[in-house]
Amino acid sequence: MSESIISSELKRRLTSCRQTGDNAYSCMIAFDPAFAGFEGHFEGNPVVPGVCLIELVRVHAETVLGLALQ
Repeated sequence: MSESIISSELKRRLTSCRQTGDNAYSCMIAFDPAFAGFEGHFEGNPVVPGVCLIELVRVHAETVLGLALQ
């Protein structure tokens, strides 16, 4: 399965990911004001859409686990 545009865009925003304990990780994600996901989501007070947050969890779990999750 090829990577979606959303997945690749979210992976690009991962700034760090480190293990903080047994089975615990901390990942930092940076969104700039030009992030396309903000369009139409509360102009002047942008919110990351829920679908992006769910996809972030999947994408970064792949990073931590070293597995491709479908």
